[in-house]
Amino acid sequence: MAREDRYMRIRVPDDMKEWLKEQARENLRSQNAEIVLAVREKMRRTKNAAPAGGEASGGDVVGA
Repeated sequence: MAREDRYMRIRVPDDMKEWLKEQARENLRSQNAEIVLAVREKMRRTKNAAPAGGEASGGDVVGA
């Protein structure tokens, strides 16, 4: 990570923290790199999703 990157603290549930720790270990990356990868993938999916009469947010839809 370059020094000019912005710093942001986040809170995550314990199970997510453990999952990140394991993923980082398995993929030989930092936990930060795992988070950046996941967010970039979400950004890519959201950008590539064609809004077909609804939101492209990828959020859960209840009762649809």
